[in-house]
Amino acid sequence: MRIRQAATADADALAAIFIAARAHMPYLDPGLHSRAETRGFIYNVVSSQTVWIAENGGIAGFAAMEPRSGDNWLHHLYVRPDRQNAAAGSRLMAEVKKSMPQGFSLWVFQANLGARRFYRRHGCRLVKATDGAENEEKLPDMLLRWPGHKKI
Repeated sequence: MRIRQAATADADALAAIFIAARAHMPYLDPGLHSRAETRGFIYNVVSSQTVWIAENGGIAGFAAMEPRSGDNWLHHLYVRPDRQNAAAGSRLMAEVKKSMPQGFSLWVFQANLGARRFYRRHGCRLVKATDGAENEEKLPDMLLRWPGHKKI
């Protein structure tokens, strides 16, 4: 599996992964955004972030992050449903940690039990849980934090 930074030409593949992964989340409203709106979001928002891609016979997944001084964020980590549990997510998480060794925060839906297990396994800890009133989907979510590498 190879990890590389995304290029503009990857945007269609990223949008397809985003759409496919979220289609497997039954708690999400599939009508919240059209495919065209989702593609626009990938092209205009996600592509402006630092995006890492996991490739192995095609693009398996991606992680979009925003390293900022003192306030780092992992905004998205998605793996194609047919490529989950085959190391792509873990390899992407390792790259994110390498890119933001001082730590980062992320949001996850409370209903996304698989993602919650994944992030817990990778050392992310709960900061707070919300009722979802402030997110677009209006679903309960959780703020998680990976504290960074410990200095010895």
